[in-house]
Amino acid sequence: VVAIPTDTVYGIAASLAHPAAIERIYEIKGRPESQPLPVLVSSIDALSHLVTIDDAVVPLLDAFWPGPLTVVLPAATRLPEHVLGAGNRVGVRLPNHYIAIEVIEKAGGAVACTSANRSGEPAATTALEVAESLGADLDLILDGGNAPGGVASTVVAIDDLSLRFIREGAISVSEVIRIWDEVVSNS
Repeated sequence: VVAIPTDTVYGIAASLAHPAAIERIYEIKGRPESQPLPVLVSSIDALSHLVTIDDAVVPLLDAFWPGPLTVVLPAATRLPEHVLGAGNRVGVRLPNHYIAIEVIEKAGGAVACTSANRSGEPAATTALEVAESLGADLDLILDGGNAPGGVASTVVAIDDLSLRFIREGAISVSEVIRIWDEVVSNS
């Protein structure tokens, strides 16, 4: 389990190929197992192995990726249970941070990743904050300086071409809706 900088906050990540490491994320954070872990990808191409994407969703991804938008979509393949939510869905995001992209790519193009903090506490925005709160439990902390965003990603589920917001974060709900309305009107 490694801490990595992202474009929002620091995250703790584990390869999807290592279920024991993914389980450790829950232990380290004190995260309820009922909350699935999001998946960070190294490219839009990596999504084809993870989720089913309606063509109408692609312009939304193009507008906000790489960046701080997590999109919940139907899982396309068998994924670790800890990344799957209700209805066999998974939250995916392409971060806009070169260190995160490199680590994710070397881990096979996708990792389970959540904010680097104990559940209920503020997310870490520096490697030092990660070290102070979680350091003893992690295998590695990659120091990429300050996380530039400082705010978690916005999370939206797309169900039958309608949006359901789970969390407002770095991107405003109104901005996502504006782009989505353009997408839908051009379909």
